Parts: sequence; C-alpha cells; structure tokens
Amino acid sequence: MAGHLMLLLGIASIGVTLGYMVGGSATPAVSVAVPAIFGLVLTAIALIQATAPDTKFLQSLIELGDKAAQIPEISEYRTRSRAASVRVGVALIVFSVSYLTAATLGAHVRINDYLVR
Repeated sequence: MAGHLMLLLGIASIGVTLGYMVGGSATPAVSVAVPAIFGLVLTAIALIQATAPDTKFLQSLIELGDKAAQIPEISEYRTRSRAASVRVGVALIVFSVSYLTAATLGAHVRINDYLVR
C-alpha cells in the first residue's frame, strides 16, 4: 500500500509541475514538454494495473473449472484484477486535480505579474 501512495504522490507532483508550467508560461515552448510528461504519467499509471496472466495460467483455469475459486492464488489474482481499475481511477483523479489546481495558480501568477515585482 505504501508503494501505491508513493506512486500517487509522484503522479500528483508531476501534475503540479506540469500545470504550473503550462499555466505560467506565456510562450508555446512548454507545449513541447507536455507530451513527454504525459507519457511519464501514463507509464506510471500502467505500473499500477494488474499484470496480465500468461496463456498457461489461463488454460489451467479452464481445466480446473469451478475448483479454481478455492485456490488462494487465483482468488488473490481476481481481487487484484478487480481493484486495478479503482487504483487507475484514483491515480487519474489525483493527476487531474493537481494539474488543474497548479494550472490555475500558474495562470494567476502570470496574469498578475507576481514574479516581476
């Protein structure tokens, strides 16, 4: 669980950095960095998702039939698979809120010339 929290904090920090850069920039130079940073975020989100099973594992599940539900490893895999979409959703919400907040702050700083004074 601590690993997921650190990953969410990393995604939030990327969102804040990116949002502040985009909101505070008066030039289009930041738009070059945006796709690269979004790529980092998508990579981090992909790390959260449950790993896909191999075909040998799926074949053994088919052969076991109803008995598969009684095996602890299979039950754990099903639980992790169901929880993966929730973890990805939380990561996207954290990124979106931090990005929007920092973009608004950056635009406010740029418009009011706080850094020039």
